[in-house]
Amino acid sequence: MIATLRRAVTGTLAAAAVLTAVTAAQAAPLEFTLVNDSEFTLFTLFVSPDYSDTWGENVLADAMRPGEEVDFTSDGSHCIFDIQAGNRYGDVVEFMGVDLCRPVVITVE
Repeated sequence: MIATLRRAVTGTLAAAAVLTAVTAAQAAPLEFTLVNDSEFTLFTLFVSPDYSDTWGENVLADAMRPGEEVDFTSDGSHCIFDIQAGNRYGDVVEFMGVDLCRPVVITVE
């Protein structure tokens, strides 16, 4: 099951502990690439500001099969986000405190 997934974050995201400082509000492109390096198809992807108590809407347009990657870009004035990816069985992996004001690659393993 996806419960055995571990997170591996590459690119400019070295560790969640490094992301404790909140970047000043600015209009900047928010970019990240999600790589599905697991053996499971992902059906949900939620991206919410770190201060939010809810996940909002699923932003995956289509199911994401193993080996696929998807680029996400939008404009925003907040940088720090929490990201949750899940399979059809309800198992999820979360990436907390991700700074999306820099290009980031997130790999679900």
